[in-house]
Amino acid sequence: MRTITDAQFRVAVAAAVAERGDDFIYPRGTCGWCVPDDGTHSISEAVDVPGAACLYVRTDVDEPACLFGLALTTCGVRPDELRPYEAWAVNDVLPLFIADVSEATQCAAGEAQREQDEGQTWGAALETFRRVAAELDD
Repeated sequence: MRTITDAQFRVAVAAAVAERGDDFIYPRGTCGWCVPDDGTHSISEAVDVPGAACLYVRTDVDEPACLFGLALTTCGVRPDELRPYEAWAVNDVLPLFIADVSEATQCAAGEAQREQDEGQTWGAALETFRRVAAELDD
């Protein structure tokens, strides 16, 4: 287990949004950014399939893709460490890399990931992350 703390991860989520911008929308269905859910393509193929699943790490370059892939790599997790968990929900991935991850952070990340995956801006996902974390921290 690395020494990423819950507090460091929360800061990294905000930093990830700042890096790509509040208005950034995950380019779901775009080459290198998704795994199609139609069962006809492999993870390494460049496809444009509506409904494709988002990734922690892009398939076309060794860079983070989604909000939480970027936040975790900002904390020092290597892209190759995230790749085995592409099909996992973020609230299941976080305990693998953050020793003291709180239930509030896990739930907040899960809600924010859902928003990102539904096409909301990263700014909106960050607002949800902060709101849910604050509600559950009380």
